[in-house]
Amino acid sequence: MQEVVAETVACTLCEIYGYTGYAWHGWQYIKACAGGEPKQALKLVMKVLCEVEEVLERIWEAATPEERGCAA
Repeated sequence: MQEVVAETVACTLCEIYGYTGYAWHGWQYIKACAGGEPKQALKLVMKVLCEVEEVLERIWEAATPEERGCAA
């Protein structure tokens, strides 16, 4: 489950910061964690969303305004 949290966080951060194309690779990895079953992969992601939110909040709180993409 930690791998799914980490990969979902990575995909989310890539989207936030405009790195397109990574989500597909992340999805493939998560799907592999679920034995190649897309429905199971989606269930895994849904199961860890609260943890994903917590990790993203911690990253956001630790980031400087410049790292967040905010004007100084």
